[in-house]
Amino acid sequence: MVKDIIVIGASAGGYNAITKLVSKLPGDRQAAIFVVMHMAKTSSPSIFKEHLEKNTQYKCHIPADKEEIQSGCIYIAQPDLHMLIKSGRIHLGRGAKENHWRPSIDVLFRSAAASYGSCVTGIILSGMMDDGTSGMSAIKKSGGICIVQKPSEAEFSDMPLNVLNHVEVDHRVPIDDMGYILDDILSKPFKRRTIP
Repeated sequence: MVKDIIVIGASAGGYNAITKLVSKLPGDRQAAIFVVMHMAKTSSPSIFKEHLEKNTQYKCHIPADKEEIQSGCIYIAQPDLHMLIKSGRIHLGRGAKENHWRPSIDVLFRSAAASYGSCVTGIILSGMMDDGTSGMSAIKKSGGICIVQKPSEAEFSDMPLNVLNHVEVDHRVPIDDMGYILDDILSKPFKRRTIP
């Protein structure tokens, strides 16, 4: 049973940031985790997947369209495909680019907020420009939790700073502290509905 949804967005500097974050994830495994990292269209997501699998106890997966969401999995967006989540399934599409990217962090985050409300925790890591800001705003407005990497720690601070300038986030912390925060979030059943 999936208890919580965690969505993670990163761009420039995100490879190392995501690697460090997944190594800190709590062992609860009742969460499903979704990652959008901006990559070139010709990049191989399987290389990134294999790298992450060496650094986490969660199963890493590159999803197919309309695949059912499972707990204990990290789902990695493919280059040139938006990843959305709705009604217990993952949807992939080639809609218009947002913030110059497909997949877009905002597209994933907004779909999570619309479908799962207070069950969603959004995390923005290192990156340039502002993809993720409107998505984090949607998560906050839907009762979810917003976590941003401390800008001074991020290799590229644009994305964290843009979120901080537009959204009242719950946590502004180094990656080392995110594991403890997520463990606390996942251990609390209050007002967090079960996901279908």
